[in-house]
Amino acid sequence: ASGTEATYTFTPSSALTPATYQKIIFVIQGKASAGFDLELIVNNIVAGYIYQTTLNDSGTLSGSTASGQSEFVACPIEIIDADRPFYCEVNCYFNEVDNLLQINADGGGSNEGSSRVFGETTTAIATITSLEFETSTSTWGSGTTIDTYGVLR
Repeated sequence: ASGTEATYTFTPSSALTPATYQKIIFVIQGKASAGFDLELIVNNIVAGYIYQTTLNDSGTLSGSTASGQSEFVACPIEIIDADRPFYCEVNCYFNEVDNLLQINADGGGSNEGSSRVFGETTTAIATITSLEFETSTSTWGSGTTIDTYGVLR
């Protein structure tokens, strides 16, 4: 990012399909202006995300489950703190058995801890036309990077 931003949308030149891709990987590194959840929205679908979070917040372990959510929380606010570096790797897998997109995310924040989130969409997704990362509040700072990779079949 050349400045502060709260959203980033990846729109491929042609739709991503399970016939071509095993998974799509995003690596996000940056610094937050204030704490936020790093959220993912697939194909503009804003309902039906389910996920489980395992959190190590400064040495305190906890877990939680969410269902019927309007976004997938890839890295929770407990990990992304104001003016501290953070990292998150998000893997999106096509599940061809039921056409759901399964999502696995690992994140970490400087002096904050780490998180592991696994979940899926409850809406069938045969192709990916857009993936949007957004913050729940605040912005990420200048110099934040979001790298995108695709693993071919």
